[in-house]
Amino acid sequence: MELLAVELARAKRGSPTCVAMIDADYFKKVNDTHGHQTGDAVLVDLPADRAFGAVDPALTRSEPRDRFPAEVKVGMPFEGAAPDGHHSAIYRVVSVDADTVAVDGNHPLAGRALRFDCTVLAVRKATREETTHGHAHGAHGHDHGH
Repeated sequence: MELLAVELARAKRGSPTCVAMIDADYFKKVNDTHGHQTGDAVLVDLPADRAFGAVDPALTRSEPRDRFPAEVKVGMPFEGAAPDGHHSAIYRVVSVDADTVAVDGNHPLAGRALRFDCTVLAVRKATREETTHGHAHGAHGHDHGH
């Protein structure tokens, strides 16, 4: 703030002045503490590990073409064995050639950072239960299984 006072005094003496003060960490702290108001525009950036996770190479594989129907196309979903051999997973076809079909069981957005450009539609006070649990439960409550 001292620097701001110096620059404002310089501007009053007639010097051309442009002041841009940004403290993103402090701004985030204020927003985290005080929240947002109805109508606020909010950008939410999620790194891949906070969104759909990293790409798991164990969920990508090539299979013989004859294991698929003749009309197989890129993007089609198929159920198959998960890497653990005990569960099933949904795979999507990522490429098809004469001999093989490549499938991927990762979420289509795995490995990608996401940005949400949001508008706050409503604001309400947290319930005692939400404050205790540390997150919102929504209009119909939230079942934690306890």
